[in-house]
Amino acid sequence: MTTSTTAEEKAPPEPQYATVWLWVEDWFVINIRRRVNASPGKGLTWDPAWWKYPEVVARMLALHAAWEEAHASASASAMSSWFVSHLEPHLRVLFDGETGPMSLASADPNFSGHAPLATEPVPDDVRNRHQPVAALTELEPLFPTVWEWMEGWFVKVVRRRILSAAGKGLSWDPMWWQYPEVVERFAALHAAWEHARVAQSPSAMSTWWCAHLDAHLRVIFDNTTGPMSQAGAAGFAGHPQLEATPLPEVVKRQLAPAA
Repeated sequence: MTTSTTAEEKAPPEPQYATVWLWVEDWFVINIRRRVNASPGKGLTWDPAWWKYPEVVARMLALHAAWEEAHASASASAMSSWFVSHLEPHLRVLFDGETGPMSLASADPNFSGHAPLATEPVPDDVRNRHQPVAALTELEPLFPTVWEWMEGWFVKVVRRRILSAAGKGLSWDPMWWQYPEVVERFAALHAAWEHARVAQSPSAMSTWWCAHLDAHLRVIFDNTTGPMSQAGAAGFAGHPQLEATPLPEVVKRQLAPAA
């Protein structure tokens, strides 16, 4: 005979730290100790006023939620997985003294983060090329389209040290929407973000940052070979389309799906 689950059994466990700032003050800064370099752009960087940086706050919120999930887990490997799959990927960005959200923090006591990424209005003909995310999923999105997500969330939260010289530091073009690969990647990121936002797993958003956003940004911001590399050069509007030699008929038959 199957017994019904009680409300007490369904209720999630109480968090060890009720807020993210308590977790940062009572666990994170006590346990995570690294060699921080006071010289800007050298080694690791950290600002004691971490709460001034939108991306740092968002990542700490995600890290804390994933930590609470691992801490409450019955799995003996949950906390080890948290260190490897969540903490370390986040720290590579948070502590990045060259291009991260807190880079240059030690250069100026009044520094409160890099400016939001510059954007140019998306032309209507470009907006019409992508379906709203609601048409692709069953969820009710916070931002119906990738354009609204980019303008309403991404460029406000993800702030990095962008250098205007082509091939230097990180590359970014305010007219990001003129690069097909960049648009496709952001559309994929947006859909994954909407799912993570409403997911039942507390670690879903941390996973989105580490497994999705960071992996995409390594390509999008790549100043050497990425889609927006050379964006600072005059008149640059993206690299040319890759050439493709037409397939011979014999190769088409070999690659055709089996009947």
